[in-house]
Amino acid sequence: MERLEANPEIKPQYRNIYILGAIAGVLAIILYSPAYKWWIIEWTTPGSYYAHGVFVPFFIAAMIYKKRDAIRKTPVETSWWGLTLIIPAMLMVLFSARVHVVTTLSLSLILFVYGTTWLVAGKRMTRILFVPLLFLFTMIPLLPEPILNPMAFPIQFESTKLATSFLNLLALHAVRSGTSIQMPDYRLAVELPCSGFKLLIAFFTIAGAFGYLLEAANWKRWVIFLVGVPLSLLTNSIRIALIGIVGETISAPAASTFHDYSGVIVLVLAFSFLLGLSRLLKCEKLLGIPLMDEPAPAGGTGSKRNGA
Repeated sequence: MERLEANPEIKPQYRNIYILGAIAGVLAIILYSPAYKWWIIEWTTPGSYYAHGVFVPFFIAAMIYKKRDAIRKTPVETSWWGLTLIIPAMLMVLFSARVHVVTTLSLSLILFVYGTTWLVAGKRMTRILFVPLLFLFTMIPLLPEPILNPMAFPIQFESTKLATSFLNLLALHAVRSGTSIQMPDYRLAVELPCSGFKLLIAFFTIAGAFGYLLEAANWKRWVIFLVGVPLSLLTNSIRIALIGIVGETISAPAASTFHDYSGVIVLVLAFSFLLGLSRLLKCEKLLGIPLMDEPAPAGGTGSKRNGA
C-alpha cells in the first residue's frame, strides 16, 4: 500500500489486475460448474479411484505456500500473452457443451487457470506456480472405471498373495484362491475396490506432493516419488491382512466395520513411511519444518565442564 501511495502511476495497473482477476474468477465459477459437480460425485462415490481428489486442493495450497518468498519477490504484471491459453480453453468449453464431455471441460479448466495466471500475474509468476498448478491434473477423474479395472487386476492379485503371506506368518492358516483368502473361521474376498490400484493412484499423488514440499537434493525427491508403487502394494497388503485378522479373531461384522475405516490406517502408514524415508535419506526440511535433529554445538559439553 505504501508503494501505491508513493507512486500513483502504479494504481491503474493494479486496478486492471484486480478487474481481470475478478472476471476470471466469475468465469471459472460459472463455466466450469458442471466439472466441479462431476468431480465431487467421483470423489465421494464408494470405491472410487479418485477419492484422493478431496485432498489435492490442500496439497496445492501447501505447494504455493512453499513458494511464498519467491512469490513476494516477483513483480505482478499483466501479460496479454495469457490469452493464447484462455482462447483455446474457451473453445474447449464450447466443444464440451456441444458434445457433453465433462473430461474436456476439466482439461479446459487447467488451461484456463494457466492462461489467467499468465494474464493477471505475468510470465515469471506463472513459471513459479507451474508445478503447483500442474498438480490440478491429479484431482481430475480422467479415465473411467472400464479402463482402470483391467489395470487394477495385477495389483489386486499381488496384494492378495502378500496379505496371505502376512497372515500365515501369524499362524492364522490362510489359504489363497485367486483373490480370496480362506481362514479357518473367516473368508476374505479382495474385490477391485480393495485391489490396491486405488491406493497406487493416491500414493503417487501424496508422494508427489510430499517430494515437492521437501527441501532436499532432486534425486532424493525422486526416490520419495517413485517409492509410491511398492508402498501402495505393501500398505494395502497390510490393510487386507488386518481385515483378515479382525474377521478371524473377532467376527465378520467387526471385519466389515474395520474395512470401512481402514483407509485412515493406510494414510497414517503411508505418511509415516514417507517421513521415515525422508529422515533416512537425510532430507533437510518439509515445508520449512526441520526433519533432522539440530547438531549439538561443537565443544558444548567441554564448555560446561570448564564453567563448573
